Amino acid sequence: MSVDTDQLPAILAKASEQAPPARILVTMMLGHGARIGETRKAMWKNISLTLKQWTIPAGDAKNGEAMVYPFSPGMVELLHSYREWQIELGYKGDCLFPISFRENKPAYSSLASGWVRAISNKEWSGHDLRKRARSIWLEIGVDYIVCESLLNHARDKLDQAYIHTHMESQKKEALETYHEWLKSCWLTCFTPVSTEN
Repeated sequence: MSVDTDQLPAILAKASEQAPPARILVTMMLGHGARIGETRKAMWKNISLTLKQWTIPAGDAKNGEAMVYPFSPGMVELLHSYREWQIELGYKGDCLFPISFRENKPAYSSLASGWVRAISNKEWSGHDLRKRARSIWLEIGVDYIVCESLLNHARDKLDQAYIHTHMESQKKEALETYHEWLKSCWLTCFTPVSTEN
């Protein structure tokens, strides 16, 4: 079942009630249009809070092409608090979404899918988050080619000719605008993680 944009705030309010790993997974997927398989395998070594970016290595990307997602200030703050939360609870591994704090292995597919389905009352999947992100980008005026680049879709020769050196700054601007939109309808999406939550 697909979710309309106007239904999104009420559904996502449930994300704030979930354990931090589920909440952060959904926030990263919706916040970047990232695939569930790429997100659940995210490693801290590929996250730079200083450079404000997340690199998905080619080996983890569905199309075999590395992807770099720029971070908005809200995402940087959220991920910094999430890492501190993990460390405070004793996890020092490299996975953003480990199976458990005793193992340094990424959440398996059905576990990550279960987190997404729990938030949506089993009404949508990780792919629905990706589709919804793209729809919202188009609604708020993000250029089609920038959308395609953010989704890390394979590009045909015409699209490749359009891409130029400013694509990274256009992706950053698009995501910052989008994250402001998300905050306007999902007030808690970038609320820092705390052991007191």
